[in-house]
Amino acid sequence: LGRDTIRHAEKAGTLASSQYGSRKGKSAARVVTSKVLNYDIVRQKRRAAVHVGLDATQCYDRSAHPIAALCLMKHGAPPSAVRSTYGTLQSATHKVITQYGLSNISYGGAQRAAKNLLPVQGQGQGSGHASTTWVCKSTEMIGVMETEGHGVYMQSPITLVMLIILAWLFVDDGNLANIARTTEETGEEMIHAMQKALECWVGTLRATGGDINATKSYFYAMDQNWTDATWKFRSTHQMPGRLTITTTDGCTDIT
Repeated sequence: LGRDTIRHAEKAGTLASSQYGSRKGKSAARVVTSKVLNYDIVRQKRRAAVHVGLDATQCYDRSAHPIAALCLMKHGAPPSAVRSTYGTLQSATHKVITQYGLSNISYGGAQRAAKNLLPVQGQGQGSGHASTTWVCKSTEMIGVMETEGHGVYMQSPITLVMLIILAWLFVDDGNLANIARTTEETGEEMIHAMQKALECWVGTLRATGGDINATKSYFYAMDQNWTDATWKFRSTHQMPGRLTITTTDGCTDIT
């Protein structure tokens, strides 16, 4: 299921170029290179910008089956294969195996159905289609970001082609950026805009069953001022700001 679906989606060109993980011809090195070049342009053009690094916690285990199935089928997976895969996962009875042997206690399957509980979600440990499912899901999440107008918009100085960068993703590690389109926009404005983009990304991720690990996430804000005879980056004291995500315990700052 996973191999055939990703092959079909790559051939059809339906996958987001922002997702570099679990795909042939893409690598983490290309993600880093793209980010470095992006912020070289920010520095050269004296633009304000905000960069956010996000870690999606348990991206495979928290995957909700209804959303995952729809994303797979949108990118070419046969409905019968998807139905068979998730029907098997939902009806399976699970046990834990350790160095001490196989557990006597089990969970999932008919036991949950008897208690009127929803089936166990997630893609399953070692599942061959899990990475493909995440690529398809993240593509749809990026589509939501584009619809809402988030991302980086740059124009090539020679060809005048508009370049749009919505995110940099390598499997569950995501990077969002917001760059001023003119030198008149300030770092404070970019932080405010990034908060909206962050809420959009986290909200969409949670709609698929996922969540963000705030302790492994971070953000940087940058802006420059003309001082005497040179440009200088503003300090955190000159440009204070915060980004927050809402959790079950309240709001958590990303530092």
